[in-house]
Amino acid sequence: MDITWETKVINVYKADLTVVQVTPTEIYNLDLNWFRLKLKDLEDDALGITRLRTHRHNTEVTLSGLTFARVIEIINGYTVTFEDGQYAVNLVGANSNIADKVNVNQVSVRSQNSAGLTSSPAVEYASFNGGVIIDATKNNTGTAFPRGTEQMPLRNMTDALAVATYRGFKKLYVHSNYTFDTDANINAFTVVGQSHVNTHVTILDAANVTNVVFKELSLQGIMDGGNTVQNCILKSLTYLNGHIHNCALEGIYTLSGNTDAFFDNCQMSNWAITPVVDMGIAGQNLIMTNYTGKIIIRNLSGTNKIGIGLVGGVLILEDTVTNGTVHVSGTGILQDSDGNYIESGTWNGGVTIINDLHNTAGIADSVWQHNNAQRLMGLNHENAYIDLTNFDAYGQLISARIRLFDNKQHCDAATSGGNETVGLIASYNMTTAWEGANQYDYFKQTREG
Repeated sequence: MDITWETKVINVYKADLTVVQVTPTEIYNLDLNWFRLKLKDLEDDALGITRLRTHRHNTEVTLSGLTFARVIEIINGYTVTFEDGQYAVNLVGANSNIADKVNVNQVSVRSQNSAGLTSSPAVEYASFNGGVIIDATKNNTGTAFPRGTEQMPLRNMTDALAVATYRGFKKLYVHSNYTFDTDANINAFTVVGQSHVNTHVTILDAANVTNVVFKELSLQGIMDGGNTVQNCILKSLTYLNGHIHNCALEGIYTLSGNTDAFFDNCQMSNWAITPVVDMGIAGQNLIMTNYTGKIIIRNLSGTNKIGIGLVGGVLILEDTVTNGTVHVSGTGILQDSDGNYIESGTWNGGVTIINDLHNTAGIADSVWQHNNAQRLMGLNHENAYIDLTNFDAYGQLISARIRLFDNKQHCDAATSGGNETVGLIASYNMTTAWEGANQYDYFKQTREG
């Protein structure tokens, strides 16, 4: 902003304005308190100090508990010209006569004067909805109201925390992807995203995120301990202790510290990525309740305890788990990295295993019974194929191969030169002994493998 002193024109540029929206129509705000402070600076300059005053200012006045807004009046023949273009400007934060002093061009200037316009602390406080909004895609900076509200989200953490401290808030709403760095001193704050799709938060080591609650976002990075995470998608996290509730996992979670780590009602997020809990060698216990999907545990040599309740899942212990106690219950499977089942007892030299899983044996029995039912169906000439036949001098069958398939299509494919293993249930060798022509002795059928 500048002033052409000879013609008494106050020039306001687009760069001086705050973006409200860009489509379908460009709309900007002009903060009138900023505007009058800028005028005072220009009046103090060498070119302006001998000139007539540009404006008259009446500050906020409190009457009967209400704070009435400031008034700014352009005086002494000065006018205002906005940088030309097809956009609109809202005059916010004060009553003024600027709309009457505008030099007309393509810009639409919207005055918000009101006889009852007030600046009420209670109204301002309520407009924040209990916290300050950060949106890195916006251009808003500073701390004057309404910055940090839905109307004017702030683009940086420093201003957002300044507003939060002034207003007494301990909550940040994050409306874009954002990286928490040195300026993120948010001990005991609550951080709320728009959703795990719209908000991805990355936490760098320099950030202070001790005892922070994270909700409704995608999260990764380096934690500081004592955190609570709710309804989030978790990428890889380091130095994790605290409580994780109702989250989808798709990363490596490295535990650290002397406080137990809790995962409650969590599940895999991506079947192509098996989540990993790295116990950090030693230092804390792990409790995981109502987990669904696969999960890998690694790096435990201390005497810590791992308690996991599965709801239809697979717990995999890597061979870097060499000590401690692992207690698993619920419905699912406990196995090593090679797929071998692990039962109760001592495993891998020094790990105490307590395997209280339900239905592990029942699942195996069900699979056995299913496979045997399929074999019986095949042996009753349903989807069976006989080949590799041999005959004696009398034309009598003395040996052959019998293969059973799970359906007609797979059986037909094998007989027509297609893949001979798809859908194969079992393969048998059949032999028959004869004593001369038409003198049957015995028949034998043995399963291959």
